[in-house]
Amino acid sequence: MENSDKLSKKLDNIEKMLWEDRKFFIRMMLKIDKLTEFVDNAIVIEENMFNIGGMCDEEKILKSIMEDLKNDIEDKKDEFFKYHAMINSDQVGES
Repeated sequence: MENSDKLSKKLDNIEKMLWEDRKFFIRMMLKIDKLTEFVDNAIVIEENMFNIGGMCDEEKILKSIMEDLKNDIEDKKDEFFKYHAMINSDQVGES
């Protein structure tokens, strides 16, 4: 009986750690999304202010990197929601 109590406590701790990891991942995704939006807006504002017809090579590279990051985040977000749904369905089944 004592072993099952220890095992139960350890499982509860693992569940809490998984939830903390998920919350951290969500926060990081939101921050990176805000960062990519800020950079995109800054480029648009700069183009309008200075009447720049085209971007220099560094700006093109930065913009492409930020767009790739944004696309990766959206892909990971979908995967995360699928994973989260699987975890929740497993937990519901166990209850």
